[in-house]
Amino acid sequence: SPFREMLSRTYNWLVRNALRTHFSDAQCGFKAVSRAAVQHLVPQVQDESWFFDTELLTLAEKQGFRIADIAVAWDEDDDSRVKIVSTAWDDIKGIWRVRRTVRAAQPGPALVSTGRRT
Repeated sequence: SPFREMLSRTYNWLVRNALRTHFSDAQCGFKAVSRAAVQHLVPQVQDESWFFDTELLTLAEKQGFRIADIAVAWDEDDDSRVKIVSTAWDDIKGIWRVRRTVRAAQPGPALVSTGRRT
């Protein structure tokens, strides 16, 4: 529906801009993950709900794992039970939490030695 299309595009825009990611869609579609990636990444993921996919993909991208977007045909389920307002609010909180986590993990400027002792 146009409403779901707008929600999806807005969410993915927010993820790309707030988290500086490059994958095209965080929630729809399939995720195929190697065992090594799962063992490394899943213990770092804090969310156990709808935001899990976004957090997993963001951590994977930031830690150098290869991510490939492959288009799939998707049919909308008119009988969806997603609570849009509470899910959206939880996702926004998750985005800000992951943003803080990713920023804290980024290395700061390298200290350059002058070769002198002080």
